[in-house]
Amino acid sequence: MPFQNLLFPSRFKIWGIIFICISLILAFLLVYIGFKPSWLEFKVFAIFSYYIEARFMKFMSNSMMEEIIALFFILGFAILAFSREKDEKPEYNALRLKAFIWSMYAYFTFIVFAILFTYGFAFMYMLMLSMAMPFILFFIIFRFQIRKFLRNLSVNKMQAEV
Repeated sequence: MPFQNLLFPSRFKIWGIIFICISLILAFLLVYIGFKPSWLEFKVFAIFSYYIEARFMKFMSNSMMEEIIALFFILGFAILAFSREKDEKPEYNALRLKAFIWSMYAYFTFIVFAILFTYGFAFMYMLMLSMAMPFILFFIIFRFQIRKFLRNLSVNKMQAEV
């Protein structure tokens, strides 16, 4: 099992779920209520920033709410994607690789469609969504493949008993 040492323990999954939930709650508060606490306002160094005017290599005041939401969301799905299963089986490594390949195909398809069919701020929203999309797709595809594997395993067991 060469990849087992690279994966987080299965108990880390709860932290991934907590991070995702926090990010979704904060995103809801930001988008629908306009919640931006003043204590998250910091002077930050920006390599490039463009709000009203373009700024290069400058310190500027910025609310860190959006960054915290994005970091928690991506970190949560990364933890979920790279944690062992509670009942880890040797076959799961092959399923992980297959899920990774399929998630990359789906991700690149999404990016191509976003480039071809979205423009302006809609394209920017697609790019923001694409930051976490590989992890989300991997998680969904891997879950589906585990379910399929376990279903086939139980069917084979039942046929062997008959």
